[in-house]
Amino acid sequence: MPIPIPVSTIRKIPNGDKGTDKTVAYMRDMIRKGSIDPEVRNLAIALTYNTQNNFEKIGNLFNFVQSRMAYVKDNFYVETLQTPHFMTRQFHEAGASFGDCDDHTIFLGSLLIAIGFPVKIVTVRVGQGYGPFNHVYLKTFNNGVWIPLDGTNKNKPMGCEVKYVRKKEFTV
Repeated sequence: MPIPIPVSTIRKIPNGDKGTDKTVAYMRDMIRKGSIDPEVRNLAIALTYNTQNNFEKIGNLFNFVQSRMAYVKDNFYVETLQTPHFMTRQFHEAGASFGDCDDHTIFLGSLLIAIGFPVKIVTVRVGQGYGPFNHVYLKTFNNGVWIPLDGTNKNKPMGCEVKYVRKKEFTV
């Protein structure tokens, strides 16, 4: 009998930068656990099977998430983090998935780590003035360079970063 894997957990997080740090800690844990999930790893391998080099592998995973995962905001009152296992099941069953920037980050991060790429989580403040972080995306390392990967920006290729007024990076 398979072991049930939770698709969500409810936790209280503080406001401001402390809340961002706590959310990123949860995301980091979900990325790491997702990267060892056999279904997530098998999907990453299938998506990169016929690639010629690491840059192409990263591009295939990025393009898959960017093109097949719709951006949908969380509930107004709740920050929701979906597990990579749940999102993989959505792709297998419906051919697509959904989520906001943290879900895109968690899923792509799990796929990348599953096939050997290191990742960083990047939080930024988009917009005017000093305020709380309001967007998150990934970076991965290839050929001596950290490459930004923002799957929620459907009009931008791999390597583009949003304009921000503050930024913080976290290793996974």
